[in-house]
Amino acid sequence: MKIRQGFVTNSSSTSFIIALKGDLTEENFFKAIGLEKDFLLSFIINDVFKDILGSSSDIFDNLPANTSASEITSNLLRDSYGGYFANKLVDKIKSLLAANWKVYMGSFSDEYDGSPISSYLCRRKILISTDDIYFNAEETSY
Repeated sequence: MKIRQGFVTNSSSTSFIIALKGDLTEENFFKAIGLEKDFLLSFIINDVFKDILGSSSDIFDNLPANTSASEITSNLLRDSYGGYFANKLVDKIKSLLAANWKVYMGSFSDEYDGSPISSYLCRRKILISTDDIYFNAEETSY
């Protein structure tokens, strides 16, 4: 029998896609989710936004140079942990890009630098789809 005597971790992470009709800014994010910046619990939503902004990048930053939206496939698009996104999600990304939405990808984690909100969100499957925002964090990995 072997006994591990060093640090042992059981971390969790979730890759996500977020899309808006404009740039990923605090103002656009709050507007898209239908909340005012000064409502009672806005500090929680602001922490969520900061975690999203801090860990996300434009979808095209994660693709080979000069890849067009129509050329995106699940083989080209990898999540932050090297996994592939499902074809259904890739099709959704392509349709959002075709409608001129800005699409970003990122991840939540319960690693050392994540906030308590990130730690909570990385253990949840989340899908929000409205006329103003698309957020898919169903690609969970442990």
